[in-house]
Amino acid sequence: MGSVVTFFVVNNIKQVEISKLNYQIEHIQKINTEAALNKLSNIIISMHMADTEYFQSLSDINRQYDEIRKEMKSVKNPLPIDCKPDNDRVRILSRAIDAANSATKSGIGRTVP
Repeated sequence: MGSVVTFFVVNNIKQVEISKLNYQIEHIQKINTEAALNKLSNIIISMHMADTEYFQSLSDINRQYDEIRKEMKSVKNPLPIDCKPDNDRVRILSRAIDAANSATKSGIGRTVP
């Protein structure tokens, strides 16, 4: 009978050790899962911010394009190379250049001289 009792005691001790190891594994898995979820959450936030910035930039580009197109439509006939522009034409061209330069300030293209 003593060996049966010893078997049950040893078996119970082993079961407790196995339970502790299982708990440790589950705890580590929980920590790793939480870390992965936090990382994923940060990636999603970054993607959302990039998406918002992209659409804001796209909106700015469209607005600047519309300004440039409007200014270019107001130029009726291009000047011959040897012609000097009048004040109205210089003003219109200056506004078109300013609009083009404004578009480049947001990092698109290069500045018009």
